[in-house]
Amino acid sequence: MVLSIYNHKGGTGKTTTTINLGRVLKDIGYDVLLVDLDPQANMTYSLGIQKTDVDAVNLSEDNIILTEEGLNILPNYTSPQFLVDYEFLSPTSLRDELATCFSGYDFVLIDCPPAMNNTVVNALLASDAVLLPVLLDVLSLEALNQVNSAMTLLLEDNNHKFDFTCVLPVMVDSRRLLTTEIKKVIMNSFNVYIFENHIRMNVKTAEAPSHGKSVLAYSPSSNGSFDYKRVAEEFLSCISNL
Repeated sequence: MVLSIYNHKGGTGKTTTTINLGRVLKDIGYDVLLVDLDPQANMTYSLGIQKTDVDAVNLSEDNIILTEEGLNILPNYTSPQFLVDYEFLSPTSLRDELATCFSGYDFVLIDCPPAMNNTVVNALLASDAVLLPVLLDVLSLEALNQVNSAMTLLLEDNNHKFDFTCVLPVMVDSRRLLTTEIKKVIMNSFNVYIFENHIRMNVKTAEAPSHGKSVLAYSPSSNGSFDYKRVAEEFLSCISNL
């Protein structure tokens, strides 16, 4: 399964979710590839990979790096002069490449940039499913509406559909009444699956990237580790029913 982790709103935990969901799936025993499609290269940095100045980033099996905690990642890199991005010749270039060279993985998790550009179009059209990390606040609700509308048009125009579209509440403070209200609006207004489990606000989860690790490696007993394990279990349960 190819899964895009996407939201065009920044700061929603896309990179954190990609890393930690991937880590749990690996620990369960699946072959997992993480793909850093964000030219900011935050996932590459967050897994402790040294970023090098390059003129291009190539989708190649030769470029896959095995991290210290056993995660396979196809990294991205930043240059001090400009942001380096993957170059796609067509909207389906990534889909063709994944089918040709990366079909041996059980899960390919794509960390998408916060945009709707050629890179994101390639990621979405290559994906069997999409996971949308969302903050449970009013502005994020409007952003979700925009993302949902844009994806619907994209899929219709390209005769593509997802097997599974899901919303993952992140950085959740369950004490707030607004949290519950926003979640109800999403459940009633969007044709998506919203996770029963969620990711709580957690200091250890925020600290982990500075140590080049997933939160499961950095703080195995933290709430962040517990939450991502629960989310991964729910994710696997959902796709088993497809």
